[in-house]
Amino acid sequence: MLSKITDKTVRLNHRIACLKPYQAVMQTFSTLFPFILLGSFIKYIHQAVFTRDGFFASVYQVEKWFPFYHQLSIMFNGLEIVTVSMTALVATLVSAKFLAKLLHDDDNIVGICGLFVTFLLNFNYNLLDNSTGDNRNLLYLTNFDFRYVFIGILTGLGVAYYYHFLVWTRNRIWQSRRDDHDGVRSIFPITVILMSAALLSYVLNLSSQKNITNLFTNLVNLPVSKFKHTMVFIYFISLVNGLLSFVGFSVSLTSVTMGVNSTASAANLDYALTHKNLFGVPNPVTLHTMYETYGNFGGTGLTLGLIIAILLFSRQRNLRQVAKLSLIPTGLGSVNSPVMVGIPILFNPILLIPYLVSPLVSMAIAWIFINFKWMPPAVYRVPQTTPSFLLGFLGTNGNWVALFVSVLCILASVAVYFPFLKILEHYHQFERNKE
Repeated sequence: MLSKITDKTVRLNHRIACLKPYQAVMQTFSTLFPFILLGSFIKYIHQAVFTRDGFFASVYQVEKWFPFYHQLSIMFNGLEIVTVSMTALVATLVSAKFLAKLLHDDDNIVGICGLFVTFLLNFNYNLLDNSTGDNRNLLYLTNFDFRYVFIGILTGLGVAYYYHFLVWTRNRIWQSRRDDHDGVRSIFPITVILMSAALLSYVLNLSSQKNITNLFTNLVNLPVSKFKHTMVFIYFISLVNGLLSFVGFSVSLTSVTMGVNSTASAANLDYALTHKNLFGVPNPVTLHTMYETYGNFGGTGLTLGLIIAILLFSRQRNLRQVAKLSLIPTGLGSVNSPVMVGIPILFNPILLIPYLVSPLVSMAIAWIFINFKWMPPAVYRVPQTTPSFLLGFLGTNGNWVALFVSVLCILASVAVYFPFLKILEHYHQFERNKE
C-alpha cells in the first residue's frame, strides 16, 4: 500500500515538473501583454501616420498639415523600438525568472543571467576586430523583436534549467551552507552559463549564421522562389507560417515571392496598366493575390475573425477585454501580437486548428471568385499599412465584389473560430472552478 502511494506521489511530482515550463510561459505572456499592447498601438500609429508611405499619411497627406510631424515621427520610432523591438529580449528575462522561481532558485539572478546570455548569443564579434575601434552596433538588435519571441522564451527556459542543474552539481561537489551569501553561491553556475554562451556565440559568429537567430531562421527557411504559384504551394506556405507563428517564431518564408515587388506581381501590375483589364492578368493566383490579400486579415491565422467571434459570442470578461483592446491594432494594422499573448494563442492547443484552417478557408473562397472571374485579383499598389480588409478593394481599384469577398472571408473565419472559442471558454471555466 505504501509503495502504491509512493508511486502515485512520484508520478504526480513528475507531472507537476513537466507543467512548470508551461506555467512559466503563460506567466510570461501575462506579464508581457500590457507592454505588447501599448507597443502595438505605437507601432501602428508610427507606421500608418508618421511614416510617409503609411496609409493615413498617404491618404490625408498628414505631413503637410500636422505640426511637429518630423519630431513626432522620431519619437514614435523610438517608442516602437523600445516596446516592440525588444519583446524577445524581455521574454528571455521574464521566462527565466518565472521558471527559476518555480524551481526554487534565485529568480532575480537567473533572470539577469538569461538577459546576458541573449546579449551574448546576438553579439557581433566581427566589430571587435575592426581596426578603426568602432564598437557601435555590437548587438544584432533586430533579433530582439516579437518575431523571435520563441527564441527568447526558449533561451530563458534553457538558462533556468541549466542554472538549476549547475546548482545541483555544485551542491554535490561542495556542500553549501545556509548562511552563505546568495551572490557567492551563484558565482559557479553564472560563470559556467556565461562561458558556455560566449563559446557558442563565438562559434556561430565564425560560421555563416553569425548568431542564434539566423541559425533558427535558416533551419526553417524555404527556397520559395523555386516553387510555382499554385494553390497547393500557397496552402503549404500558409500552414508553415501558421505553425511557426503559433510557437512565436514569425519568420517570413514568403519574402522572396510575396508582395507587389515579386516577379509575378510585377507582371500582373504591368499587364493591368497596359491593358486596363484586371481579369486577364497572367498570374491571377499568387501569394500576394491569395495569401497576403485574403488569408491574412488581422495577421497570421486570420486572428481578426477570433476577435470578432469573442466580441459577438463570448461572455467571459477577460477574453472580451483582450479582444476590445486588440481590435484596433489587429483590425487596422494586422498587428496581432496583443491577441497572440493576451488570449493567448501562442502555445494554445485549443486554438491551433482554427488558427491554421481559417486562412485556408478564406483563400478558398477568394480562389472560387477569382477562378470563375466573378472578381479580379488585387494587383495595384496600396499604402503599406492599409487595413487588411481593404487590400482586395483597393488592390482592384475599388471593385465592390472584392470588398464583399473580404467581408465574406472574415465571416467565414468567425465561423471557423466559434466552436473552438466555446471549448476555450469551457476550459477557462474549468480552471476557475479548480481554484
